Amino acid sequence: MKTIICILLCLSSVVSKGFNALTNTNLRMPSNGYWVVEQNKKNSGRASVYYYDIHDKIIHAQLIRVRTENLLTTRLKRKLNKKLYLLLLLEAERNEAESDNRVITEKA
Repeated sequence: MKTIICILLCLSSVVSKGFNALTNTNLRMPSNGYWVVEQNKKNSGRASVYYYDIHDKIIHAQLIRVRTENLLTTRLKRKLNKKLYLLLLLEAERNEAESDNRVITEKA
């Protein structure tokens, strides 16, 4: 009986550590880009989000609906970081495809 309890305790601690690691990585902003949130005082229900790469080149912009008191909650930061990560992946694929096209045209 003690063995079963020890095994269950060990498994539960492993699962909780894995869950914490998963949620903590979502909170970190990718190192090769960043986002900026701008809110207009006249239209306080909406905010503009701009996504930039590491070279300060804008890669995407969008309007979001937010409440003033909940402008930068942990949940919103996690969503923005996730979208930034996906946009950076798309940008990297696009750049890689462009460089592949250049190599092909130069050889021909």
